[in-house]
Amino acid sequence: MSDVSFDQVIRSRRTTRAYREEPVPEATLSELVELATLAPTAVGLQPWRFSIITNRDVLARVNAEVKQACLAMIGQVPDLERFRSAFEDPEYDIFYGAPALVVIQGPRGNQTALLDCLLAAENLILAAHARGLGTCFVGFLLLARDSQEIRRALAVEDGYEIVAPIIVGASDAIPQTPPEREPAHIAWMR
Repeated sequence: MSDVSFDQVIRSRRTTRAYREEPVPEATLSELVELATLAPTAVGLQPWRFSIITNRDVLARVNAEVKQACLAMIGQVPDLERFRSAFEDPEYDIFYGAPALVVIQGPRGNQTALLDCLLAAENLILAAHARGLGTCFVGFLLLARDSQEIRRALAVEDGYEIVAPIIVGASDAIPQTPPEREPAHIAWMR
């Protein structure tokens, strides 16, 4: 996406749920993380930590663990019922075949750091799109983020929690046109 304005990057970005197998170069992943760290941060704390997982076996283990955890939560989180068949399907991959997972971590229980990490996530997502890569924020992983097995597999540091798990890779699908957005509700105080 060379010679594309920032407005065009924002307007054309879509969530990607189908990826080609080709790996994302480590230099590109490192650059995306560097750009993520340029996000605004409360009083300059820069609270984030990053893990980059490209090992297919690790991603497969985490995928299986998350699906089992989500199935176990259906009774407590009724909204998950509509995903039951996907969680039970051995072929369903919460990572959609993406070759890389970037896990943004923040200090456990720190709400300001949580917001900082989410701002970093947006930088990473937009930077990836500007480079022609697809991304998807993997919310299902957050439901199992306290699993010690998942924490170890994703190199989550002690005292930190998973805030933003983002898959990255070359898209294997043409993104759909997004639904029409409602106009922003603005309360002008003049």
